[in-house]
Amino acid sequence: DDDDDDDDDDDDDDDDGGGGGGGGGIPPPLRVPPRPSRPVRPAGGSTPAPGTESLVLYALGDYGRDNIAQQAAVASSMDYVAREVLGQPVAVLGLGDSFQSSGGLNSPIDLEFETSFVEPYFYDTLQVPWFNSLGNMDYVDTVGCGSQLFHEQLQCTPYRRQIIRSPEYQIDPALRERDSRWFADRFYSVQITDDIEIFFADTSVFISEYYQYSWAYDVQGGLAYQDPEEQLAFLDGALANSTAVWKFIVGHHPIHSNGFSGGYPEVAAALDPLIEKYNVTAYLNGHDHSMQHIISNATSYFTSGAGSVTHQGFTPREPARFESDEPGFTAFVFNSLAGQAPVACTAYFFDGNGTGLYNYTLPTPPALVEELRTFGVSD
Repeated sequence: DDDDDDDDDDDDDDDDGGGGGGGGGIPPPLRVPPRPSRPVRPAGGSTPAPGTESLVLYALGDYGRDNIAQQAAVASSMDYVAREVLGQPVAVLGLGDSFQSSGGLNSPIDLEFETSFVEPYFYDTLQVPWFNSLGNMDYVDTVGCGSQLFHEQLQCTPYRRQIIRSPEYQIDPALRERDSRWFADRFYSVQITDDIEIFFADTSVFISEYYQYSWAYDVQGGLAYQDPEEQLAFLDGALANSTAVWKFIVGHHPIHSNGFSGGYPEVAAALDPLIEKYNVTAYLNGHDHSMQHIISNATSYFTSGAGSVTHQGFTPREPARFESDEPGFTAFVFNSLAGQAPVACTAYFFDGNGTGLYNYTLPTPPALVEELRTFGVSD
């Protein structure tokens, strides 16, 4: 009785000009509407160079829980940091598992869209585009249902009611009629500026463990009906076509992590070759409900899955620059001279009180280093 699920392409999303999930060549990236440039608002009391401008991006995952206390605190922190510390973000990057209370949406009019997204992030500073990836919970992963250990969905329903949920509802353009900030697709790219591009991967499809469970087959548009090779072809083509100097890949599952789940070798096998081939600046993920920074082969791997409930403690699998099991989020600040490409990007981690926990300035991308040398500027 699953035959009608085979026709699960989200071709309709491609009408909006940027989704990669529908096939048929490499679609152009989405674009963030331009905003007036603003002077740098330095964190930590440093003094910016004259004429320096900044652009801010937020990133967080595993956030949607009907606005419980932890989610509400992180949302308030995001607003505070935007108003008092870094300035308003131009966009928010959602790292997957956006609706965790019940495990995905049951229709485009599901009330959980309001309680887990619209209501918590009502602040004026957060009225910006939200670009979301899909996580395993968005594919209606029922394995952790009711488990206090997994910290996934806690409201369990009978299986046949659970599988009426579908990732297709999260990528349905009808959600943008309810809140214009929302965008999600299986895989796609977004140009923040000509020099900054974000590539979204659907990492659940790479994990063989998931295919042993019935939910991978019974859910409309579920994992069993996705083509990993189509996605990899899109990512390879989009990265090859990109002229951005700052390239980030967003996926739900970690490649390197000391958190609850740890890194996923199958995700590494799929994405690390692209990261190396195209000099990707960083990989951003959720899934582990924590915040981490690990550097491997000169690439930064940032976990920011602490948007609400967190896993406690870490397993020392590999050296980490930073680890926190408190609720919080990540901000990326790109600094540039007026009218020029960003010459620096710093990642900041904040807890649910708006307190800065850690920051790290990423190395200048090789293409930008060469450009700076051409103009006689040292990196």
